[in-house]
Amino acid sequence: MGLFRKILVAVDGSETSTNALKQSFRFLNDETEITVLSVSPYVKVYNPLTEVDDVNAILKGIAAKVIADANDTARAEGVSITSRMEEGEIYSAIIETAKDAGCDLVVMGRRGMSRIERALLGSETDRVIGHNKGLTLVVPKDSSLGLDNILVATDGSQYSDNALDEAMRIARHSKATLHIVNAVYIPDDFESYAPDASDKLIDKANIYLDELKNEALRSNVSAEVHAMKGRPSNVIVSLAQELKAGLIIMGSHGRTGLKKLFMGSVTSRVIGHSTCPVMVVNK
Repeated sequence: MGLFRKILVAVDGSETSTNALKQSFRFLNDETEITVLSVSPYVKVYNPLTEVDDVNAILKGIAAKVIADANDTARAEGVSITSRMEEGEIYSAIIETAKDAGCDLVVMGRRGMSRIERALLGSETDRVIGHNKGLTLVVPKDSSLGLDNILVATDGSQYSDNALDEAMRIARHSKATLHIVNAVYIPDDFESYAPDASDKLIDKANIYLDELKNEALRSNVSAEVHAMKGRPSNVIVSLAQELKAGLIIMGSHGRTGLKKLFMGSVTSRVIGHSTCPVMVVNK
């Protein structure tokens, strides 16, 4: 049995989403079904001088072209896909299509972002991750998915435990080395009052990580552990680059609602800065 039974790939015609589609093929086996979705946003204009129907017809034409290009990409790779085109709010269409099709993984591309764009709330990717109750893979521009070295971040919460379970499943299936990282971060102002605090927390983290390593070994997963000091997002991104990890797996607190989506969270920052694909587990 493969890692995933049904995969939904959201495409928008950009090189980034085309790359995300190609990377999704890495999960293919005889049982995997890939559905490619292009969403035509529906425009509501309250100006009687504007021909709204004409605008939406143009947008539908663009979405149809995106689907045609995705089919060409799949044929060139020798892959059979199912394509769908929907109209409406983009993130809602992605979530509803994934639910309707019974997909266990949603794949999206992430374009290169400026510092300001990384901090802004409300991108379609943020919304999908915040609302998708399952797995979302975010593929940065020009990145490649690799399943030899996988990095999973854990902080002891139920959310990171869910991510760890998924990481072990993928590592076991792919015969990958699983790297488990816990980042200890104490602000400088606080550490000046308790200079030994970070060392004590590192010792505690090492005990916790050793337990996880033993659990991985009992599950036939090759694992290495890393207890490190620093801001968690920086630690995760830097370690992934150092290890040449092909995939980062993280948990999400699953917050929904525009005001709660990801701003300032560790997961959001890792997605914004990582050079390799990031899988978010939201269960």
